[in-house]
Amino acid sequence: MSLLQSAFFRANTSFFVMALSSLLYFMATFLAKKTMIEEDFYYWNVLLTISAISYSFCFLGSEQLFLRFGMVHGKDYHVPKTIIKAMGWSFVLYLFGFSILTNTVLFRVNDYYLTALVGILSASSVFVYNFLRVTKLFTASQIVNNFWKIALFVAVLVAAGSNVKEILYITLTLCTFVGLWSLSVVFRKLKITDKYTGNTKSLFLSFAFSLLVLVLLNNFDRVLIEKVFSKEEFSDYIYLLSLLIMPFSIISSYIGFKEVAELKKRYVKSQFNKKVLLVGVTLSIVFTVWFLTLVCLREYLELPIKFSYFIPCITIVIVKSIYALYSSLFGLKGTARQIQISNLITVISVVFSIVVSYPLIIGQPTLVLYSVAAVWLTRIFVYAYFVRHQPEYQL
Repeated sequence: MSLLQSAFFRANTSFFVMALSSLLYFMATFLAKKTMIEEDFYYWNVLLTISAISYSFCFLGSEQLFLRFGMVHGKDYHVPKTIIKAMGWSFVLYLFGFSILTNTVLFRVNDYYLTALVGILSASSVFVYNFLRVTKLFTASQIVNNFWKIALFVAVLVAAGSNVKEILYITLTLCTFVGLWSLSVVFRKLKITDKYTGNTKSLFLSFAFSLLVLVLLNNFDRVLIEKVFSKEEFSDYIYLLSLLIMPFSIISSYIGFKEVAELKKRYVKSQFNKKVLLVGVTLSIVFTVWFLTLVCLREYLELPIKFSYFIPCITIVIVKSIYALYSSLFGLKGTARQIQISNLITVISVVFSIVVSYPLIIGQPTLVLYSVAAVWLTRIFVYAYFVRHQPEYQL
């Protein structure tokens, strides 16, 4: 029995690393709510929001080319020089545009140093994370992807409500140095080749637009809340998402993270569909238990949760978990035209959702959650249609 337990633990070490770091992340958010003044808690939630955006979009989608055209050879990863150049220029363009947009349009925090730190940390972590996961070093990839969450927990403990911004600066700076060091180590394992990849411009633009759409999907509600509601209400909304939905978003990311390595080798439609069903049913049960638990603890947690949030939130959780599987297959095998069509439909649904809900959402976060659920449902239906026509393969 002990041998079986040991084997199970070794096989799922990466999951336990992710679970531990996520637990510390949620504890950090809870402590921030309990110890920080309103202005500092707003700053904290802006930090979480721009970090989420950066981790999703810091390479403008060019990391998908890194996954698609790279090849594992032993312990090395061979990747064309053109892909590395595309990633470098994409990051520079992103950091410049993101810093201006964040500090002048989106949030009420004028802090270019913060956005620069978050951008550099995100890029180094995302690059190393993708390298480690395609080489099947799953535990190491999760450590790299989540170490900053552990650092934030320590920062909140040290700050204890005082000198919050200064301590967060120091923490992010140290994390950035660790990220850059990890990047330098990984580059020694890369074999940059002169292999011709053909014209990847169309595919890159498709991935870039696809990730931009994903950023919109994950953040348009936050922008709406930030613009229409007060700082305190924005912070409460992010706090609600962090405790209610974020745990399942992390699980969804892990599902997609494991699935990419599997789909690199083979795709069997019947097995894939069973996995989709299993993930959807399991997470719906777990979410229901989690929701009821938070409702019981809402006074202690100071959590603005209502029973009216259940339907839109469980819809978001189930759809995002299934989307993680579809997205893994789509990222590897989807055509540029399929990606463009799915993105266009999603953008239309986001714009329609904003236009319809904007006049009605004041004081009504439930409507915002329903808008998010509707947009995610639209996207998953489009993906499901295209995945149906994906032929099976085994490499």
